[in-house]
Amino acid sequence: MSHVSLFGVCCDLIESDRTALNVQISEYAVLDDGTRVHFSLATGFSVSRSVGVPLTVEFLEEQVRAALATDSGGCRPWDQILFILSGHGVSTLLEELPGIPLAIEYSDELLGEVSTR
Repeated sequence: MSHVSLFGVCCDLIESDRTALNVQISEYAVLDDGTRVHFSLATGFSVSRSVGVPLTVEFLEEQVRAALATDSGGCRPWDQILFILSGHGVSTLLEELPGIPLAIEYSDELLGEVSTR
């Protein structure tokens, strides 16, 4: 049985206008053998351009992490993630999941919207 060594999120720009950015996120787990298991509980988020906050990679990361925290306590729904992964032969324990690193990937289109200041 495989274990999860990394969680990943791909962020793609869906729509951009002068008022907002719409970002789609897709999640995956990288297993110890290098296999990627794709799953998605969060679908994306929108960022208003009128908030007065410059759009930086750090700001995007905060938005991604907030979108992933889909339960009422602000945490990831680890039990749902484990259920999905167990269907792919993953044997990682529930209590191990929160300690697994998260890598966030941004599309070139999304990075093109990031402030350089």
